[in-house]
Amino acid sequence: LMQMLPLGGKLGLAGRVAEAQAGAARERAEDIRWDVRARVAMAFYDLYESDRALAIDSLTLGLVQDIVTTTRAMYAVGDGRQADVLRAQVEVARMTEELVRMQAMRVAMSSRLTGLLDAPTDTALPAPVLPRLPGVLPPLDSLQRLAEQRRPMIRAGLEELRAAEAATRLARREIWP
Repeated sequence: LMQMLPLGGKLGLAGRVAEAQAGAARERAEDIRWDVRARVAMAFYDLYESDRALAIDSLTLGLVQDIVTTTRAMYAVGDGRQADVLRAQVEVARMTEELVRMQAMRVAMSSRLTGLLDAPTDTALPAPVLPRLPGVLPPLDSLQRLAEQRRPMIRAGLEELRAAEAATRLARREIWP
């Protein structure tokens, strides 16, 4: 008759391994959340840039249309050249085409943002407004230190290291019956 007695501490070490692996998985999930947040921020700023460019190009188109009106009037009274009128009209047509292209890009950027936000596809996004940004940035070394402390993937790596150390201790105890 024979009975094997387990060496003490094996169950506790296995629990620590599982706990550290679960912590690493949580940190990796948190990193994915931060990655999606960064993509949302990029889509937001792309949409903001697109809206600003559309506004500026619309104003510029209005000015070029005024130039067309002026060159036509000058040509009508014999003070301008027909080539100037045609050149201005071509510029209006080119700018109109550019505005249509930019509006299509804005729709695509808006769709990308609503997709990242998991909003319904028919959601109309208003013109984005920039948040209030700090006037002065902290020094680079403090930003790097903060990133090292708060980066989820670094914390996940530390949790995996902790799991590996516990697994090593458990493996040493598994040698004994």
